Amino acid sequence: MTHLDTAIRWLALATAGLAVLAIVAMMAHVNADVFGRVLFDTPLPGTIEIVSHWYMVALAFLPLAYVERVDGHIDVELLAPLQPPRLRRINLAVAKLVAAGYYGLLAYVSADRALEKWAIGEYAMGSIAFVIWPTRFFIPVGVGLLAVLLVVKSLRILLNGDSTGNRKASTGP
Repeated sequence: MTHLDTAIRWLALATAGLAVLAIVAMMAHVNADVFGRVLFDTPLPGTIEIVSHWYMVALAFLPLAYVERVDGHIDVELLAPLQPPRLRRINLAVAKLVAAGYYGLLAYVSADRALEKWAIGEYAMGSIAFVIWPTRFFIPVGVGLLAVLLVVKSLRILLNGDSTGNRKASTGP
């Protein structure tokens, strides 16, 4: 799975990089809005709408695969420490497969919805009108890549006996 690992690693980094750009853009946008409001009594129109429809969607969904790749998601282990290692690995693999199924379904449904919104050219009205249909694709991209990564990690746990699902030769994110 070396080529697949490389592809997932780069896609996870790329989507996380886009989320970082969204953070920087959001900070610049909000700061410009505050300075405009304080210094010139003229806020930037549509700041709240753009932040909530563009930046926050990117921040919430695009870095999901990267966070999973570096084991950054929260784990709660109540019974796992009491189980033998083999059963613990099987439970972890099954949990990742169930999560992959959920995220895969979410990716499918959200992609269908994104295509609908693209077809009608969805936009939002606030203090200004602006296009929001492109942000609908952030959701299926983020959760779809997460689903693929979870399947790969689950298979690695089952086939290699790896307790984390991470590639052992990995040298960083």
